[in-house]
Amino acid sequence: MKMIKAMIVALALMVPTQVSAKSSVQVACENISSVAFSIAEARDNDIPIVIVQQVLVGKGLPYEVAVNLSSTVYYVLKDNTPDDVKVAFYSVCLGEAA
Repeated sequence: MKMIKAMIVALALMVPTQVSAKSSVQVACENISSVAFSIAEARDNDIPIVIVQQVLVGKGLPYEVAVNLSSTVYYVLKDNTPDDVKVAFYSVCLGEAA
């Protein structure tokens, strides 16, 4: 879980701020958990982790964050559904923000 928390902090700093009724922390947590969900879907569709990492880096994530995030979803949370991965990241993110 420490790795997930560290990644969430790093990703939260990268998520652009959006003006809305929701707090910026809540929006950041939603965005991060959506990325984790997409990675889990890629995993479940047999997309190689290297491809996922390349896409994440191409979207602007630092290489180390992309590797840690994808590795967590592919290996640590390998038995979790994409929905469960999304909930886990969102819960940890909000817990860290509190």
